[in-house]
Amino acid sequence: MKEKVFCIGFQKTGTSSLAKALQVVGLRVCQRMVMLQEHLTKKNIPQQLKSGKLNEIFEATKQFNAFCDNPWPILFKELDKVFQIVSIF
Repeated sequence: MKEKVFCIGFQKTGTSSLAKALQVVGLRVCQRMVMLQEHLTKKNIPQQLKSGKLNEIFEATKQFNAFCDNPWPILFKELDKVFQIVSIF
C-alpha cells in the first residue's frame, strides 16, 4: 500500500479507536511519538519539531501505513507539502 492515512486529531478525539480500526483492516499504525522514536536515530522529536528539521521524521513514515496522535496534528501543513492529499474527513 503506497497510500498513507494520517489522523489529524488531538488526543481524546477518538484517535485510539481509529488506530485500532486501522489495525483491524491490516494497516501498520504509528500511534504516539514513542512508536515513531523507535525508528529515528535522533531521538529528540520535540527538538526536531522545534527546529523544523523534519526529514528524519518523514523518512520514518516509510515504516507505517497509518498515523494517529502526536506529532501529526501539529504537522498538517508540512504533511500537505510532502504527501499528496487525496481526501480530508
